[in-house]
Amino acid sequence: MKNPLHTLLIKPEELREKASEIRRTGTRRGDYSGFESLDKIYTAKKGYPLFIAGAPHSGKSQVVKQLAINWATELNWTGILYMGEEGSAVDLLLDLIEIKTGKSARLNDADVDTSKEAISSDEFERTIYWLNEHFTIIDPERAVDMASWTYDTFSELLKEAGEFDFSVLDPFNDLDRDMELRDDLWLTKVLKDVRVSARRGNRVDIIVNHIAKTHHDGKTHNNLPVSKPARPNEWAGGQTWFRRAFTMLLVYRPPEGELIDFCPFEGSEEGYKVGPGEMWIQNQKAKPKGSGQLGWARLYYDTSKNQVYELDETGANGRWTIGPEQKVQRYYSGQLKIYRDKHGLPEDNFDSSEDENGMLF
Repeated sequence: MKNPLHTLLIKPEELREKASEIRRTGTRRGDYSGFESLDKIYTAKKGYPLFIAGAPHSGKSQVVKQLAINWATELNWTGILYMGEEGSAVDLLLDLIEIKTGKSARLNDADVDTSKEAISSDEFERTIYWLNEHFTIIDPERAVDMASWTYDTFSELLKEAGEFDFSVLDPFNDLDRDMELRDDLWLTKVLKDVRVSARRGNRVDIIVNHIAKTHHDGKTHNNLPVSKPARPNEWAGGQTWFRRAFTMLLVYRPPEGELIDFCPFEGSEEGYKVGPGEMWIQNQKAKPKGSGQLGWARLYYDTSKNQVYELDETGANGRWTIGPEQKVQRYYSGQLKIYRDKHGLPEDNFDSSEDENGMLF
């Protein structure tokens, strides 16, 4: 009987066809995030995990929920969500309704805050139907009441729940850890298990982490210290994340309205005044190939609509004025142009094909 270890061995000749394809077409990028600014540093590749971290109140969970709605809306992806810090399962459902519609699903909120538009009964029912087609929610209250809510339990639940395009585990520290292992050894094992689970399920598995510590230069905002963006080794769990993780995105909330001297964007060398609802996303580790690159993106949070958005290309209107489908089509059309320019192909000679989502690629 042949030793199963032999299945790990590959001769270069066996990889010739795939290597030749990549040589001709280049490394394929991942799927669209719904934000053109974020797409420059991150695209979603199924089969790989995505790690997101941020300080308290940075908006990391809000970004995750918006990504989930974007993927479902624009790519027709399905997801399974555990979000233990968003309240009950009903609270999460109401948040998703608001993010999808931009309207308040809590009528008393609309009564108190006149900037919020209340959702109608018909739109409320239609949105729940749509969410039911795209999402499964893991009840956070029942989960943490279990005798053992470990990553093994979570991974087994993913298998039992069926096929999904992505999953969310937020926050990571809700998991019970193996007390028999040293912290770094336990984390190393779990991060390997996360990688295996994402690959076997062909999903994007989002893991949301906290920041262990932050650094600042003595400045304050609303009587609180102004922290600078956390470094990769300042994630809870330290260097193990940087060594073992794939893509690592940091969500950072700069002090609104303040003039700050640290800003990664062009044109801010003389100081930068932070805009309303502004949040920065930093790709601190970009793996695998084709998923993105190190760098920054700038997004905004609208409290009246409970939505994360980006400025349009001119910054004039404050939001993208084209619809999601047009944004996706324009994104993939842009990829075609890059390919044509790279290989010197005229547009009419390019043999386009469609990917699994029906988008030109």
